[in-house]
Amino acid sequence: MPKPRHVSSPMPPRLIVQAVLAALLCLCVTAASHAAQFHVAPHGSNAAAGTRDAPWRTIDFALARAHAGDTVFLHAGRYAEKVRFPRSGSRRNGFITLRNVPGERAVIDGSGLRVAGGEQGLVTIADRSYIRLQGLTITRFRSDDESVPMGVFVTGAGRHIQLLDNRITAIETHQPGCEGNALGIAVYGRRAPEALSEIRIRGNEVAHLKTGCSESVSINGNVDGFEIAHNHIHDNNNIGIDVIGHEGMAPDPRFDVARNGVIVSNTVHGITSSANSAYPDGEMAAGGIYVDGGRDVIIERNRVFDNDIGIELASEHGGKATRNVLVRNNLIYHNRSMGLAIGGYAPDVGGAEGCRIVHNTFYHNDTARSWGGEVVIQHNARDNRFHNNIVYANEQAVFINYYVESTARPLASDHNLFYVERGRSAGQWQWRGEHFQGMAGYVRATGNDRHSRFADPRFVAARAVQDFRLGHRSAAIDAGLNIGDSAFGDLDFEGRPRLNGGAVDVGAYEYD
Repeated sequence: MPKPRHVSSPMPPRLIVQAVLAALLCLCVTAASHAAQFHVAPHGSNAAAGTRDAPWRTIDFALARAHAGDTVFLHAGRYAEKVRFPRSGSRRNGFITLRNVPGERAVIDGSGLRVAGGEQGLVTIADRSYIRLQGLTITRFRSDDESVPMGVFVTGAGRHIQLLDNRITAIETHQPGCEGNALGIAVYGRRAPEALSEIRIRGNEVAHLKTGCSESVSINGNVDGFEIAHNHIHDNNNIGIDVIGHEGMAPDPRFDVARNGVIVSNTVHGITSSANSAYPDGEMAAGGIYVDGGRDVIIERNRVFDNDIGIELASEHGGKATRNVLVRNNLIYHNRSMGLAIGGYAPDVGGAEGCRIVHNTFYHNDTARSWGGEVVIQHNARDNRFHNNIVYANEQAVFINYYVESTARPLASDHNLFYVERGRSAGQWQWRGEHFQGMAGYVRATGNDRHSRFADPRFVAARAVQDFRLGHRSAAIDAGLNIGDSAFGDLDFEGRPRLNGGAVDVGAYEYD
């Protein structure tokens, strides 16, 4: 698990999307002719028939009788039990599904239940495949010692796990400092070479967690192929989404990295460590979306705001790196410490290599005025690219802050649009520890941003309602670089075509 801050060659981005989405979205499962539906209700009896009119009483009793293709429906009410899937579904006969009755609120409530075995999920899916968990509220599971409570715990190896439209809340550790850990959703690939693959986490709300040194949603170890999409992750006291490698989760280091995934169309906000005892002195260092040693990941069309750090690409393990991550078409605004961080937080940890940050909109980050600014470059960052972004700073006017005194070239940057309302001369850049007031000196010293502009993007209503679409006569229109690289993509934040007569616009939106 990430500490508080103080095998094969990478797959091209387009192939990542094709491979992952083909697996996730085209699940060719044959429905079983014998598929059954079972019903469970708080007022039911395990001596009943398990039908809608005569439901069973407990979830575990129902799951023990469910086979591939079967669905266990939970009626409205509270279920005070820890849930574990005893068997897998199958490709031939379909998923085993545990879900709410549509329109009814079924709550799996961990109040008073003990976290056993060091770490435990209120719902656990261990070494299983073809499992679907849908439409449930999973809540109030806590620990007062070093035990680790988890809302949903997917572990071991397996394929085709779907977590859809659930609400996960009040999963908490009350152990002070970094001895305490809790997670909303944990996906831990703990086998090798067998991986956890075709993992879909979609449409969930993960909120109001106290995670200590851990994360709201964690993808860790030997996980190969995942989708985290359309989730609402908010108001938690540590990292929102974390994709992790090199932490010793899998038994073979060659497979110990989460990879080949997409993080798309999520809303992540209110993620802050300021009141988390694992972080000294109210440090604001929790990222909305964090890739910590993962590789071959696309982060696209997310709205990331009011966190400590918007998006972070790094590794906390010396000699390791986050690699081949594509950050594209995101809205990153009003984050407290910085909008984007690239590279490790100290010289002896890992960094970020071969990552691309293109067509994003940054707006008024570093609301704490800590001089983090819009983009911070840290240690061990190499061969990254920063193109076609809008970077609209607040009154502090800090655009790019590479505070490390190093001869390394961490970032190639060009064809961006920079702006601050105080004017061109107010802009501040730092490169290799040297400060530049104004854009011209920074460009001369670094060779970066020779084709970038300082001009107003004329957002529709950024200050009033966070509407970052381009207004009429925006300087961002047709100002981007179109080089035919698949990293730049064909669609904007709203899924509209990028190309319009051969030119592309700068930022997350294409002008309509």
